[in-house]
Amino acid sequence: MNISRLIKRLAALDAKEIRFRVSRIWKQKCDQIVEIFRGNTLSVSTGVYFDDKGSAFTPETYKAYWDVKRNFYFEPEDRERLAARLAREYRLEFDSVFEKADAVCDFQISLFGTVLRYEGKIDWNRDPVSQSSWPKRHWSRLRFVDAGSDPKFLWEINRHQFLLAPAMAFYLSGDEKYAQYAVEQILDWIECCPAGQGINWAESLEVATRLVTWVWILELLRGSSSLQAEQLWVILGSMHKHAQHVSRYFSHYISPNTHLTGEALGLFVFSMVYGEHKAAAQWTSAACAILDEEIIAQVGSDGVHKELSTCYHTYTVEYYLQYILLRQIHGEDVPNHLLHILEKMCEFCLAVERPGSSIPLIGDGDGGYALPLNPDRQLSWKWILCAGATLCNRRDFKYRSTKLPWEAAWLLPLALQEHFLAMPAEPPADTVYSFDDSNYLVYRSDWTETGDYLLFDAGQMGFLSAGHSHADFLAFEYVAAGIPILIDIGTYSYSHPLWRNFERSSQAHNTLQIGAEGQAQPLGNFSWKTFPDKGKAWRRDLQSCQVIGAAYTTITEDSHTRNVVILPDRSLLCLDAVHCKASQDIECNLYFAPGLEVQHVDQLNYTVSGSNNSVCTSIAFIGYENADIVLSKGETDSNKGVIFPGYAEKTDIYNCSTREKCCGRIIRAFLLNPNGYYCKIEKDTLPSLYECECLYSITSETGMKCFLYVEPKNVQISTDYAYTVNARWLLQIEFDGMLKDFIAAGLSDESLTREARADIEMNGSVSILP
Repeated sequence: MNISRLIKRLAALDAKEIRFRVSRIWKQKCDQIVEIFRGNTLSVSTGVYFDDKGSAFTPETYKAYWDVKRNFYFEPEDRERLAARLAREYRLEFDSVFEKADAVCDFQISLFGTVLRYEGKIDWNRDPVSQSSWPKRHWSRLRFVDAGSDPKFLWEINRHQFLLAPAMAFYLSGDEKYAQYAVEQILDWIECCPAGQGINWAESLEVATRLVTWVWILELLRGSSSLQAEQLWVILGSMHKHAQHVSRYFSHYISPNTHLTGEALGLFVFSMVYGEHKAAAQWTSAACAILDEEIIAQVGSDGVHKELSTCYHTYTVEYYLQYILLRQIHGEDVPNHLLHILEKMCEFCLAVERPGSSIPLIGDGDGGYALPLNPDRQLSWKWILCAGATLCNRRDFKYRSTKLPWEAAWLLPLALQEHFLAMPAEPPADTVYSFDDSNYLVYRSDWTETGDYLLFDAGQMGFLSAGHSHADFLAFEYVAAGIPILIDIGTYSYSHPLWRNFERSSQAHNTLQIGAEGQAQPLGNFSWKTFPDKGKAWRRDLQSCQVIGAAYTTITEDSHTRNVVILPDRSLLCLDAVHCKASQDIECNLYFAPGLEVQHVDQLNYTVSGSNNSVCTSIAFIGYENADIVLSKGETDSNKGVIFPGYAEKTDIYNCSTREKCCGRIIRAFLLNPNGYYCKIEKDTLPSLYECECLYSITSETGMKCFLYVEPKNVQISTDYAYTVNARWLLQIEFDGMLKDFIAAGLSDESLTREARADIEMNGSVSILP
């Protein structure tokens, strides 16, 4: 950080943040002093656990303590019934649990598409990728945010979520080998990672996530002979240290987003389930205060998490579902605003989920999970929507999942499960959604699995430092007949020198990049030096088609306006208007889904084929006669032609990129036709009704005909009066020889008053776009 930026940052701090940061530094220094006097032998293996009367929990009090009813998500007495039902109704997931558990017990851990193999012992402080070890010094003296230092893989292992598989396998079968393995690994970790020392204590979120995992493992292992008094005493002592650490080092102002809510959830789950500790009530109160407040701070009025990332939106929904359900299980009232905002967040999941239930990879994604109960660790919103259906009594949330998902069978109390099964499913009432705060627009043809789908990003960076946002203004995803065609490429790494800045650049999205620097300039791995203001979005429901569009102004004061017209024959006509004050390089990128084959037909036409080699979409570029169009796949030199389906995973895909110079104003377009045939596109083949730069005709086999006038002049539009205007472009849509819609974009005649515009639009077939 340079000096001027540091001074500005310090000047922006308020008194509350200054007190917090000074207090945090003081605590760290005090802890470091304690470490110096104790050396590197500080251990939690001799930890004690106090009840609210101040008496110590000892191995001798084990049985009485362990027999206490805990009011968890599932009931210990329902074990046989639940195991039998899961084996009967969820055979694939049931068998997968044992397959994963056996692999884990053989020291094989699946992580980010890679299987890590250990020789009989896990080194909890050694990075499995770089093979470098982190020192056992106080966590505050480690510098893990430096370039090249990415503890992500190591942290993921130390969350211990892979131990859920053997713990579940014991719960479902009673086989002690699974319980013994899980207990041995936790005890080994406690010995190797003393409280407060090393990389595994450096982020409070990681400490809290591990704490939640251990609570689940203990509850799954109830009744195991491998979990006797001594082992339980040691583990609970370490969990106490975890809770102390989280409560002492909340991420206020440091990572004031999903880190903070995840930390609060970890503290809440532990203090609620094991409430005998004298600090439990205080911890519960502090965690509830954070969770009740942060959902308002972090989620917009449209229900979208302000990070503008589907991954972090998912984290947040999962945190709050666990929080609300556990509060209800313990008989506590849940604030109304929590349920209201949770419902809005689920609405976003419902609207944005693609046909086929896959999730678009908007913004950053770290490949992690709040609680991966599904042994296959698949990112899915199905169980979220089913839980939301029961909590919010929303029948449309159930529409795509008539069967209760595996995760929900563990988390939902029996009464809610029965409520879900009895609830009739209804298709959602809407097919077009506008999320105004986050600036997303969604169109779908219907709610079938073979419908068309469009997700349009009208342009908005995330809140605070926008650390997990991408420069994806005016990008869109497209699904035709249930087949993903254009997609977001996702996130490869938070620190990789080649991929980090590329994956979040405008060049890596289905949009235009204006100038060499693109829409926004990064500053470090989790912030931006500059980025545009929020784009202006709109949508129009016309007689024969629908329009979704937006515009924004770049940091160099150039402008980009994009309108996507959904034509009567299901084709998409994407119209881009760019205005540059000086000569700029313009690049338009399209990224195609994995498994698709893209072939060059001629200079301006391409076909997209699916797995059976049949053409599922054709692409025609309009106005790009003088541009360079490059089709690539797996080009690491240019970073083109790859997708990151998961963190640290890379797959080759097709990318189509157009490149040209622009000075002044240009109009460009491309047509996506999902009907299995070419639309006939001709230039200057008919006499123009208006004086214009050029005219294109688009003819479909369905009887649709469109005329696109670029930069028309002196256009006479007749309603009750006659108006002569200039426009950026005009689109005239006919079907079976009848005029259906007449769209005028960017009317430039300043004499056209508000009343005149309204009068023009009174004619049912005329619409004006910005």
